[in-house]
Amino acid sequence: MLAYATQTDELKFAGKSFIGYIASHTGMLAQAVEQPIFSVEKLTPAHGSFMEAAGIVGASSAAIAMKSGSGEILGVLFAARKPTATYAAFTEQELGDLRHVASLISVSLEQRVMNENILWRLVHLVEMRDPSETGAHVKRVSATAVEIFDGWVQRRGMRAEDCQFLRNTLRVAARAHDVGKNGISDLILKKPAKLTQEEYDTMKHHTVLGAAHFPGSASHDEAAREVAMHHHERWDGCGYPGAASIENMSGDTQRLLNMKLPSTGIAGDDIPLFARMVAIADVFDALSSHRAYKEAWVPERVEQEMRNESGKAFDPELIDIFFERLDRIRAARARYPEQIATPRS
Repeated sequence: MLAYATQTDELKFAGKSFIGYIASHTGMLAQAVEQPIFSVEKLTPAHGSFMEAAGIVGASSAAIAMKSGSGEILGVLFAARKPTATYAAFTEQELGDLRHVASLISVSLEQRVMNENILWRLVHLVEMRDPSETGAHVKRVSATAVEIFDGWVQRRGMRAEDCQFLRNTLRVAARAHDVGKNGISDLILKKPAKLTQEEYDTMKHHTVLGAAHFPGSASHDEAAREVAMHHHERWDGCGYPGAASIENMSGDTQRLLNMKLPSTGIAGDDIPLFARMVAIADVFDALSSHRAYKEAWVPERVEQEMRNESGKAFDPELIDIFFERLDRIRAARARYPEQIATPRS
């Protein structure tokens, strides 16, 4: 048996988190590089019972910390032999091989952490630009999109614990969906009236501006790029920006603002799944919230509009899930209230 878990993941045996147990009960995270776990007998009695429940009693095992270059512990690599009548400890050669594997995984994990940190900084830039509106908006959109994702997972009979990485990826990507607005003038963003056609055409470019922030191939980058680019697509193909190409345009704000967007969007299942989820969350929050150019709609009007747009703007299955989980979505939104909210019919 060979597996690893990070600070944000759970590695479970017998319904419990083994790695979490190591971290909180034995202190092995801090000691593991120098003192791997060689046998159950070297653990506390409670830990021995835990491993017995996991079905690995009598097996030699090793838990090796995975550290960053600065010494921060990123997670644990755990290995165990199959239980046999004759106990056989890991040899020094085997332990050396495990340490090598742990070091390779550590490099990958550290890069992932760095990518996530960069992404979060971009998210915070958006939130800081207008904390009273944009900051709360992106948090509500993220919470709503995650609720839709949970319903989608449940419909497919998938185990929630197996989808935690994807769930977290969506949570972060949804928070970054409007990061491209950093490249749009406040004269447009905060205009207290309807935009002119020219201003609206400029506003559309926040999608490509946002996507250009994430040129990498890491899963978080890819998800954030797809969500930023396509959260204004429509199920019927009448959205934007369509199949726009931003290759080699990262950081070139003026070129991105001046580029001609396709006349049609992409449609149906061609729209990335996470972008479809965020599209629903984004429109729901926009209709439900006060803006410089409009008041919030009353809930009944918002719900009717969302139903009307099923199969037009929105993926019909995801809209069904949205309404199935509407009470949970409203509770999630309530955690991030607006400073101004005056509903009217």
